[in-house]
Amino acid sequence: MRMLATVSTISMLGMGLVGCSSGMGRYNIRVTPSDDLRAKGEAVSLKMDLVAVGDDKKAEYESMPIDEYLSRPRGRAYSMVFAGKDMKEQTLPRTDKIWADWGKENARWLFMLVDFPPDAGAARRKMIPLRADRWDKDTIEVKLYPKSIEVLTPQRPESN
Repeated sequence: MRMLATVSTISMLGMGLVGCSSGMGRYNIRVTPSDDLRAKGEAVSLKMDLVAVGDDKKAEYESMPIDEYLSRPRGRAYSMVFAGKDMKEQTLPRTDKIWADWGKENARWLFMLVDFPPDAGAARRKMIPLRADRWDKDTIEVKLYPKSIEVLTPQRPESN
């Protein structure tokens, strides 16, 4: 009987670990301005908002016009400003308290929203999954160009 209880406990712990792997992970989000962006120097000032949302808000953030978001930000955002000739890399640390707030909201998606000029179109928004089973590293590298955002860290394929 004791052996059966031990096997059951181990099985439940194993299932819990698997379940955790599909929950929200916490990452260092490191954003580096490209050389092209740095070369523009004082002529450029860009604001990037990082907003994590759950499945219930994903469609809203995918379809929301960026100008509408920028005129009236929603949700709990972590903001970064890239401006001037001394434009530097910035990081949202995985230890920042905003991750706890996003976790309470069952966040599963991170939107990067940048106030590029309107002619940048869809490049003003980038969405990545926050599920722990999609990333091998605890730092997600992002490159910010004059009119686009590129995620450099490779994702693991989505598991079914």
